[in-house]
Amino acid sequence: MSKEFLNINKEIGKGKAFDLNINMVESCDIGPATGQQRRQDAFQVRLDAALFQKNLPLPGHPCNGDEDRYPNKIGNFSKALPHNQLGEVDLNAYKALLRALSTGNPDDFEMIPLRGGARLANPQAAYAYEMARWLVLILII
Repeated sequence: MSKEFLNINKEIGKGKAFDLNINMVESCDIGPATGQQRRQDAFQVRLDAALFQKNLPLPGHPCNGDEDRYPNKIGNFSKALPHNQLGEVDLNAYKALLRALSTGNPDDFEMIPLRGGARLANPQAAYAYEMARWLVLILII
């Protein structure tokens, strides 16, 4: 990766704007569409696909009732949380997990009591949108 690209990427990370209209050398287009038209067509295909997905009905996510059915939470996810000798989760730790999942606040995830050196594997992934990789690819091109 070039030093110039890394500098541009660093400056963009600071919120600085850059003109990314790089002057390309004239090319010899052979085919039914120019590079500009293919780019527009590719954009339209992605936009149409995104709108199609956005407009699909959302599937239901019904609760199975285990939260209410088992007061000791034996039917629920509790990996990495502290448990007693019977294998039942510490209810305060479980409540902290639910609080963090409800708020999505990174500080609440830090407050979840964990057992020993256990760690939750990327518990906030569901709240993220992956766009940075595409920005990098766009800047490289």
